[in-house]
Amino acid sequence: MLVTERLKAARKECKLTQQQVADILHIDRSTYAYYELGTTTPSVDKLIMLAALFKTDVSWLLGDDIPKNVWRSPENDISLKMQIKEKRITELSKDERKLIGLFRVAAKNGNAKELLNILSETAGKTNDEK
Repeated sequence: MLVTERLKAARKECKLTQQQVADILHIDRSTYAYYELGTTTPSVDKLIMLAALFKTDVSWLLGDDIPKNVWRSPENDISLKMQIKEKRITELSKDERKLIGLFRVAAKNGNAKELLNILSETAGKTNDEK
């Protein structure tokens, strides 16, 4: 299944309109529609946000054949809590969003603790020690 088909299927499973998804991503509805049509491809940060929104992972959105039951749709339309969460991630800098995305991948692979240890050690060093 193509990325375009997966985006559309996940959105419909979550009972969301293109406009609702676009609002959460802070993009125009037409931009999101182009994602579903395959005219344009979402950036890495948008893919991460879409995966979180659709309660799946980026790998599935990109075409990995993981079982569909790995992700689940919200019971109703998107909740206010999810909207707030998604808006907060867009307030982060590009590097902060990338770091969160990398952390999620590391956590999925069972390496979250190692990554946190490395970051803690690095944060504790002064510029002279780096």
